[in-house]
Amino acid sequence: QFPDATQQVTAAKVRGLFSAKPAVVEQFPPNTTNDSKINLGTENVDSEGWFSASRYTPQIAGWYQISGCIWYSGSVGIKSVHALLMKNGTQMITGQFLGWLTVGNSGQIVSFSGLVYLNGTTDYVELWGSANSTATVEVLTDTTNFGGYLLKADQ
Repeated sequence: QFPDATQQVTAAKVRGLFSAKPAVVEQFPPNTTNDSKINLGTENVDSEGWFSASRYTPQIAGWYQISGCIWYSGSVGIKSVHALLMKNGTQMITGQFLGWLTVGNSGQIVSFSGLVYLNGTTDYVELWGSANSTATVEVLTDTTNFGGYLLKADQ
């Protein structure tokens, strides 16, 4: 059942809290349109130990609030960039920028946020991204992040 707006999340009751970011800058080569998993080598918090190898696999069934943000930086010609929430390898939520940035040292922040049901055993989520540009695009470490928490557990 979907969480209702009358329920409150308090710090004392939060379960499954996690937040991670890349440890090193990743690069997308020019004219690439393939989606790629973002390697999240720095854990900011992992309250239950459910985050490992850039993958969050919670062990309580329920609804999770998940968000992600990728900061893409390129010298010129960014055509499009995406931030994707992947559940079990399938795209669930997409944040995107479609345009053409032509000035030097251009960049774009792309984010998403949403509710996802996870079964508490085998379901997992990951942060993926893609960048299409005429030059190499980097994923910056300080502002790229992926995180979430359990909003409502199954009864």
